[in-house]
Amino acid sequence: MADKPGTKDSVVTEALERFEQSSEGSEDNRKNYADDTKFARLADQWPDAIKKQRVQEGRPAHTINKMPAFIRSVVNESRQNKPSVQVSPVDNGADEEHAEVIGGLIRSIERNSRAEVAYNTAIDNAVTGGFGFFRIDIDYAHDLSFDMEAHVRRIPNALMVHWDTNTTQHDSSDWEYAFI
Repeated sequence: MADKPGTKDSVVTEALERFEQSSEGSEDNRKNYADDTKFARLADQWPDAIKKQRVQEGRPAHTINKMPAFIRSVVNESRQNKPSVQVSPVDNGADEEHAEVIGGLIRSIERNSRAEVAYNTAIDNAVTGGFGFFRIDIDYAHDLSFDMEAHVRRIPNALMVHWDTNTTQHDSSDWEYAFI
């Protein structure tokens, strides 16, 4: 018997199906991310068979890892040229004053969230392994309040994210779901 749309069971079933679809669709990307990270950060740069043979023969298998310096160079360049949200009035009801207010609210959210840490982590992960993420959460302002606040949050391990692999937009703005 199929689950009725909108029931708890149907939501769980749909989430499990999407998670499985994401896992299957991103398997190659995830493997490449892990391999690239081991190569760049852990200096695991010798193929296993060759390293094993060299060790058995008593030959050196040294690694001089130059990757962290290149990664730092790209990440530091992005820190110098920080991306930022620009709010522009674009429709009939919009004006410069409202755009400035909204821009100020966004800057306040970023400052209170320490968003630069989230952005830098995402960039570092992207340069090292091929992709990186941060998230925007909405949570209660205080324990005893119903006021809500937005926060930019860091995702330290990009492999924690499972995304909609049917995306067609260059910036993935057409994702229908993501799991963290």
